[in-house]
Amino acid sequence: MAAVQTSSAEVQAYNTALTNLQITITKLNDQGPELLCDISTGRARPIVPPDFRRSVFEAVHDLSHPGVKATVKLVSEKFVWHGLRRQVST
Repeated sequence: MAAVQTSSAEVQAYNTALTNLQITITKLNDQGPELLCDISTGRARPIVPPDFRRSVFEAVHDLSHPGVKATVKLVSEKFVWHGLRRQVST
């Protein structure tokens, strides 16, 4: 995901966008790569490039098949992307 983040214009736009997000480059663990993340919630949430969104959704949803609201909540607690709520809800 880190390599795709650096080449994705959409992800890189978060660096200059005027939002309430606090964007920083961070490691989620000691061995992991550096990722562009939002830290505004007190937890590092990676900004997910378009090519990875379906995989993220399926990984969260397939754990227990929660309803729409629960899936949106679970995904948005750990990840960020533009249109997340709309895309996860459909």
